[in-house]
Amino acid sequence: NPSFFGRNLNWYLISLGLLTLVPISAYLLKYVIPSIRMQGRDGERKLAFIMAIAGYIAGVLVFRIFHGPHVVYILFVTYFISGFTLLLLNRFARIKASGHACGLAGPITFLICLLGGASWITVLLIPLVFWARVKMERHKINELIIGSLTGIFPAILIFFYFI
Repeated sequence: NPSFFGRNLNWYLISLGLLTLVPISAYLLKYVIPSIRMQGRDGERKLAFIMAIAGYIAGVLVFRIFHGPHVVYILFVTYFISGFTLLLLNRFARIKASGHACGLAGPITFLICLLGGASWITVLLIPLVFWARVKMERHKINELIIGSLTGIFPAILIFFYFI
């Protein structure tokens, strides 16, 4: 929706870069950083997580400092809180909550809260992610559910508090 970005293509491109290109860069950086490459899948996962949170932090700062569109700023805040919560769960509670499930369920929840109506159809993407992550043996169902809830709850709370 162009109005969410203040009818400014630059804000859209900044969002796209911080939410996709920064996290994806981890999969290229793993070849440049020997210590990550030697850790294999675990190193790749950690670096992807770090890069995702770096993108969220950058988004919060850029949209706040340069007065970006309010709705998109709130979306970045939601991503940041979800990512930080995942960090706490994975690091301190030793739960391997799914970042993929969180990164999908949170924005879908935000989208449904914002647009309602036909946007509910996007919920159908969640079982596909669950299936893929289980099939690839990356997560168990409980880890996917916890990851999803980690995205859903902040999205609902922040949306209704700030919008």
